[in-house]
Amino acid sequence: MAYEKKLCILKQIGKGFTADGMPLMGAVYAERLGSDLTLTPRIAGLAPLREGRYALAAVVGRKEYCLELKGSTALRVPACPSLENGFAVLLCFVKEEIEPVAFGSCGSAPSDYKQLVEIFRSLPGERVSFSSPAPARRAEKSEEDEGQRIPPVPLPPTGVPGVPGPNTPFAPGVPLPSGPSDKPLPPETPPEEDEPLPRAPEDVSPEASGNAPPRDDYDDEALAGKNYYSSPEAIPETPPEASPRALTYFESIRPRMEEAFQKGTPDTRLCRALPHSEWTLWEGALLGIVYHLGVPRYVCLAVEAQGELPREMEERAVFVPSSPYSDDEGFFVAFQDAATGEFVK
Repeated sequence: MAYEKKLCILKQIGKGFTADGMPLMGAVYAERLGSDLTLTPRIAGLAPLREGRYALAAVVGRKEYCLELKGSTALRVPACPSLENGFAVLLCFVKEEIEPVAFGSCGSAPSDYKQLVEIFRSLPGERVSFSSPAPARRAEKSEEDEGQRIPPVPLPPTGVPGVPGPNTPFAPGVPLPSGPSDKPLPPETPPEEDEPLPRAPEDVSPEASGNAPPRDDYDDEALAGKNYYSSPEAIPETPPEASPRALTYFESIRPRMEEAFQKGTPDTRLCRALPHSEWTLWEGALLGIVYHLGVPRYVCLAVEAQGELPREMEERAVFVPSSPYSDDEGFFVAFQDAATGEFVK
């Protein structure tokens, strides 16, 4: 049984369908075993819907499919042609109109998403009723087998299998031999109560009778009104709040950083890998500031990872990928502490 596997990267077409406002990124994996095709979408940051639904249009060979998208659930398509020439996928938002969201193709599949949009618009009846052909085939098969079902076995009159009905006579009981043990048992006698202890005279105090502990060794009133395990010196004090760190190094370079951010070109390629940061392209490199609770924490210098790492950054920079789907594309970034100016790796 032949096995094929292809990958298609989705690129954003329409805006406004991500939860965080960032560009949509995703991929669709296609696996074909025999003649059955499985499409597994992996789309990051897709916004949830209150109305309408998401749907996928796929072109494999000369066949076209329209499938409803339900999160990352795999979509199965039977009797599908080979993936040798690749495939194309279009993600759409379907309500009253068709809005393209993202498109991708691989191999020699169609590279124009408008052809797949026409597939949705050419559907008869309700456009939102997309489904895989597999459930329909199972429904047809169930209708064919309905006339061949075996009727259930009727239950006895009681309704419980294995228990005879009310009109079914039980077998007679076996008589047991009589003996001396058949005599009735004697009635139970209640246990005897213990005699109460003699009480001390009312005019005699517990101290005089010797039943009370001496006051010098143990005093309940003193224990109840005072805690002997605590002392005024041991009362915990609230520690003073730690003063914020002085941004000595950042304040010394603040004028140059402000000038670079005013004259440079804003860049967002590292904002996804390093949240709470801002970057600008200045003199062929990226200058950035990483914030913590709204305060500058690191001052960064980044160069695009093309070839070998520059000698000036060999011992100070780390590689930061710009995309979660690639380990080669990214930047070499050097981090400096905003307070001390020391390099952090």
